[in-house]
Order: sequence, then structure tokens, then C-alpha cells
Amino acid sequence: MTPQQRIRRILGFRDEVAALVAEGAVGADDPVLAAIGRHHDAVLRELGRDEALDLNREEARLSAGMRLATLLGAAALSIAWAMFVASVWDHLGAGAKLALVWVPPLLLVPAIAVAARRDRSGYIANIVAVVASIALAVASPATLELYQLPDARWPFFLVGWFAMLIAMRWRLLLPQIIGIVALGLGFWSLDGLRRGVDLGHSLQYGEPVLLGGLLAFVFARSPLVGPPLFRLSWRIAGTFAVVMALLVMGINGAFSWLGQGAATEGIYQVVGFGAFVAMTWLGLRRDDLVLARGGGIALVVYLLFRMFDWFWDTIPDWLFFLVMGGFAFGVLLVLRRVRLRGRQGGIRPA
Repeated sequence: MTPQQRIRRILGFRDEVAALVAEGAVGADDPVLAAIGRHHDAVLRELGRDEALDLNREEARLSAGMRLATLLGAAALSIAWAMFVASVWDHLGAGAKLALVWVPPLLLVPAIAVAARRDRSGYIANIVAVVASIALAVASPATLELYQLPDARWPFFLVGWFAMLIAMRWRLLLPQIIGIVALGLGFWSLDGLRRGVDLGHSLQYGEPVLLGGLLAFVFARSPLVGPPLFRLSWRIAGTFAVVMALLVMGINGAFSWLGQGAATEGIYQVVGFGAFVAMTWLGLRRDDLVLARGGGIALVVYLLFRMFDWFWDTIPDWLFFLVMGGFAFGVLLVLRRVRLRGRQGGIRPA
């Protein structure tokens, strides 16, 4: 349980206690409730030292606005920097070009430390860290272009590890996401080295994405990844990679190592169906909403694609959508019956 989840549970408990008192189920002067209240006050005071945590719903609403402002600010500043470099690039010498692209990300590292120390909420530090990561992402290909070097994969890994180290050092989520994406692209691009093709043709097949997604699940369970929110980002990345790879290869075998054809598509359709069912089942069993929702959404999309493939060319379009609607209604009835059957033995504790 994350600290923010603990706070939400305390607030929910207090709301329920207030409702019980109003309904007369318990007295407002109950000594047990008073002891629990004092303990929760102490917990909230301790957790309140972290400015990034929301101690009430008003703070949660304000934090949502601050997160949006952080995303917009980081994106705007990163775009501004990239456009500025592009506008002056052709007017500078080789030395000035190198200084222009490599000095800023290095100077921004101590700026991240200052921002993290003065603003414990982390919003400003996240913006500075994102700009530093994007600046490094601009510097790497610019250097390759300057020296007319062949396609290289090292910029992906350089940016990825740079962002990851910043994220782990100052517990910042946005550079963590950038690091996951950059390292994922770098891992994907290695497939081109195996096939002897340039970088432009490296990001073609789905199996490296599938393997990368499975590795992300492994990383998410490692205590070395960092706080729970970091592990959550790895689980989301792994779910997205696995789902997209299986869906795409099940539709078009041209994106698979096995080659284009009905046999390849059929293999990944079977594998995808089993994987999506397993993800949904495991997610529900372990109360992992990311895995359960990802598997459930993927299963719905998978069935939608299969229905298009099986019926679109064989029945009228109006009948196709009628079949889809009937299928959805049937699933709803089955799930409703299962839900109600679980209550036949009476209300059970949550």
C-alpha cells in the first residue's frame, strides 16, 4: 500500500464512521472511535510531511491541476528547446553545436537537485528533469548528424539510463516514464542488428515488443525499481507492450518473425486469446487492476477484431452490428448471473 492509498483509506473510514454516528449505530463519544481518531491524526501528521501527498479531497483536486500543469510545462519547454536548436543549428560551427546540445542537459542536473530540495512536492523537479532528458535526446542524434555517423542505438540507452538515474535519485515519475520508453525503444532496435538492417527498419517486428513487455513485468516485481508508483509504471508499460504486440501480430503476420500468412496470424490469435484471458484472471485474483483492466480491454478488442474477420464479409452490415450487440448483451447477462450467484450465501465481508 502506498502512502496515498493509506490516506484515502483513512478518509473513507472517517466518512463511514460519520455515517454510522448519524444513523445511530454507534455513539459519537465511543472511546474506541476516539482512540482510532487519535491514531489516524498521528498517521496523517506524519504522512503530511510529504508535500506530494494529498491529505483531503480539496488537495487532491488541486494536485490534479498541478499534474496537468506539470505535463504541459514540461512538454512546452522541451518543444521550445528542440525548436530553438533547430533554428540556430545551421549558423554555428562544430564546436558551438556540440556545446549547444551537450552543456544544457549537464547543467540541468544540479538544477534538478535544487528544485527537489526546495520543492518537496516534486512538481518543479519533474519539469526540470523532463527538459534535461529531452535535451539529452536532442543532443544524441544531433551529434550523430554532425559527424555523419551511421545509425546507432546508443542514444536510446543513454537517454533511458540518464532519465532512470534521475528518477531513482529524486523519486520523480515523469523521467521514469521517459526512461522506460527510451530503454524499450533501444531494446526493440537491437533486433535490427540481428537482421543486419539500419535503424529505420529495426522497429518492425512485434516479438521484441512482446519480450520487452514480459521483462517489464519482471522489473515491476523487483524491489530495486523503487517506490510502488514506479513499479506501477513498469506494470502499465508491460501490459501495453504485451497487448499491442499480440493484437498487431494477430491481425497482420507481416509484423512477426514467423512471416506473413494465415498460419502466423492464427498462432498469435490463439496465443493472444489465452494471454488476455490469463491476464484478466490473474489481475482479478491478485487485485491488480492494471493487469485485469488491460487484459479485459484487450480481450474485448480481440473479440471485436475476430468478429469483423469472421462475419463482416458474410452477413449484412446491419446484422453484423446486431450480432455484436447481442453478444455484448449475452456477456452482460452471464456476468450478472455470476455476480448474483455469489450473494446466495448471504453478504460476505469485503
